[in-house]
Formats: sequence, structure tokens, C-alpha cells
Amino acid sequence: FLDDLFLKSPRLVRPLLFQNTTFASGAGELSLHYRIKGPSFTVTSGFHSLIMTLETAAIAIATGRIRYALVVACDEISAIQYQVLANLGVLAKSPVARPLDAGRDGIIPSEGAAALVLESPASARKRGIGILGLVAGIGSSHDACPGRRVDPFGGGGRRAMQRALEQAALELGQIDGILVSASGSPVLDRAEARALQALGGRTLPPLTALKSMLGEAHAASPGLHIVTALQTMREKLLPATQGWQNPDPGGITPVNRRPLALAPANLLVNAYGPGGGAASLVLARPPEDKL
Repeated sequence: FLDDLFLKSPRLVRPLLFQNTTFASGAGELSLHYRIKGPSFTVTSGFHSLIMTLETAAIAIATGRIRYALVVACDEISAIQYQVLANLGVLAKSPVARPLDAGRDGIIPSEGAAALVLESPASARKRGIGILGLVAGIGSSHDACPGRRVDPFGGGGRRAMQRALEQAALELGQIDGILVSASGSPVLDRAEARALQALGGRTLPPLTALKSMLGEAHAASPGLHIVTALQTMREKLLPATQGWQNPDPGGITPVNRRPLALAPANLLVNAYGPGGGAASLVLARPPEDKL
């Protein structure tokens, strides 16, 4: 649409193209394709959109409004977006991202998508479907700092994690692994590290930064992290952070070089954005007979 508008002329824009460029078009197309007749909408809250959408779906299921939900996270990178990121100075100078490393200098943008089906355990059992994981707790918050700045001490991230843990009736010490949001951003990585330290001190559960391998896929990243968390429960293996070499003074040390053998009962997934928005999800391992 933008190519037609800017490179050609407003008069040459295809009339049916605009409706396919709106934020809600993806959900609408999925509803039509799968003949889903329940609520159809799109949450556009940036980096933590998916976790907030999962919370909305979970509430609708718990209150009996819907039986199940198809929840999708998707984002793509365009030449215009890439140029904007370059102009903002947030791109890594090296060809690899180094989340949580003392020498990190920016993000590697990427794109992707993840899809999840959410329903009650009773519904899954009735359909004879294995349960990959249980949504135990969700929390969200916002730094609300002037100028869209991030709280350097990770206030929003800390509150989001605390609320997710409280809903799951857990302490951070009962979490077996954390999939952090860390992307290689010097500011965001340090803020998330401080948020974690504010909750757990220097003794933290094993954690990994998947964006060292997957890049920063923006709204899609939490979906990719959740799918990886579910696979971690299934395979009993937590992926390692790549590119990490030098500890950041005052930072946190991730699982690196080699994956960690882990049979987690509970995992925490974080989503943290440059505007200060934050959300956290606690996933619980289902009983063995429900896998």
C-alpha cells in the first residue's frame, strides 16, 4: 500500500489493498478461513501484545464466553521499518546480537509468527487432545516514564513479573527457568536484569535469551518464546544463549554455549518493549498423563 502510495500516486492505489493492510485484517482473514464465528480482534500493544491477548482469551474462556481461542502473534520487517530502526540507532553494529553481554550494542531485526490454541483442561480432555502447558499466571505493566523512556531500574518489568507470579501463587525461586526478553539493547537488557534482581537478588533461576538466535521479531517474539517454553517442557532442554562472552557488571548471566538439561515444572516468559510496556507469563507443566 505504501509503495503504491509513495512511488506511484494515490490515484493508482488498488482499492482493495488498503483493507488488507489494517491491523485487524489478519484476524479477519483467519476467521474467514477457519470459519471462526466468535469474537475476532487484534491487540496492537507492541512487544507484549500476545501475552495481553492470551490474558483476554483466558478470561473469556474462564467466564464461559468462548470454548477455545486461536491466538496468533505475527510481525514482519519491511525496508521502511528497517530504515527507521537504523535512523534510531538501535541496530547492532555487528552481524550478531549479543543479549546480556557487556559488549552488546543493539538488536538484529527479524520477523516471524506463532499460533497457539487456548482452552480449558476439561475441554482438551473431552476432545482427547494432549495439553502442552498450563497458563498459570499473567501480569502486565508500564513504566509510564516521560518521553516513552524505559525505567532504568525496570519498574514495569518487575511489576509485570510480580503480578504473574502472584496469580500463579509462586515465588521467583519456584520458577525453574526464564525466557527473558533481552534483545541486545543496552538499555532494555539492563532494565530487565535489574527488574529480575529486584525480585530474586543475585540468585536467579537459569535463564536464556532466544533473541540471540531468533533476532528481535517485535510482536512475534513472545509467541516464539512461548512455543520454545512449551518445547522445553516437552524435551526437557533449555536452549542456550548464543554470542554471550563477557559478563555485564551488575548484569545477569544466561545459560550459554550449551543447552541446559532441565525438567521444569514452571517457566517464566518475559516481553519488554522500548516504550516501557511489559508483560510476563507463567507456564506450568501439565501432569504427565495429560501431555
